Amino acid sequence: MKWYAMVFGARRRARLDHHDEGGMLFAVVVELPGLNTMVELRLAPETARAVAGYNPVTFGVADRDALDEWVAHLDACAIAHSGVRRRRIGESVDFASPDGLALRLYTDPMSALDDVAFTE
Repeated sequence: MKWYAMVFGARRRARLDHHDEGGMLFAVVVELPGLNTMVELRLAPETARAVAGYNPVTFGVADRDALDEWVAHLDACAIAHSGVRRRRIGESVDFASPDGLALRLYTDPMSALDDVAFTE
């Protein structure tokens, strides 16, 4: 949870955490600034190890300036990352959570998605 607070500004909402029938905590619920919904972070280290390197989510950022701000933030947090890479319809930065999940920040297309050619 500390890592998500440092990197994303996550704020835990402990009263919403999930416990099994025996009272064992299996997920924490957090709010992320700029996201209008809660995020559930599952506490499943064996599963996380099994899918290490998997990219479950990509977060959109407004533009290259915003992406550069994220790179500076990741550097300040000592989080290893790919640096900015050119992609099909924008630019991205890849990094990993402490449990090995691949996370991506991706610039939103300059125009609406309807105008983007999704061919190589």
